[in-house]
Amino acid sequence: MRTFVAAVLALVAAPLLAQQNGLPEGLGSPDLPDFIIGHRASNENQFIQEEVPEGETVHSWTRMVTTQRYRDLALKASPYQMAQNIAASTPKSCPGAIVAAPASLKLGGRDAAQMRVDCPLNPQSGTPETFLMLVVAGQRDMMVKQVAFRSNPSQADIAWATGFLGSVTVCTTPDPASCKR
Repeated sequence: MRTFVAAVLALVAAPLLAQQNGLPEGLGSPDLPDFIIGHRASNENQFIQEEVPEGETVHSWTRMVTTQRYRDLALKASPYQMAQNIAASTPKSCPGAIVAAPASLKLGGRDAAQMRVDCPLNPQSGTPETFLMLVVAGQRDMMVKQVAFRSNPSQADIAWATGFLGSVTVCTTPDPASCKR
């Protein structure tokens, strides 16, 4: 996990993870032209995929789209609670972070939450980092789609991220990474 956001998510979700029975769900989104998969990993309790622009890596990136799934977490917490935990934990990873209060919403009839965090100086990278995050409860799994910028994003960047997250859907497939719109 390469961003402070992924690290915060791991700390928040790890104690809540459990074994799941049944078909996993995933978050579908439009293809990302000119992006490549920089990192992908899974185990029986979680999945992560990080996509970056071609020519960049998960260590050196300007924008990143991260997809995560945590098994059975939706049985233990709501998307809003998960977003609140992330909001509460973020200042420890990024002193001075501006964390917008999570907003509750529905996505395809499912509970969801959305939030934005602006980190003025990520201690790990030495750069500003902003992320917009969508957390969605599946039947059992908690799913996250996030767009991050390793900069102070422009209004056009935020509009792109907001539009991208607004196009996310929930789908059921044996391989959530292949969940496409």
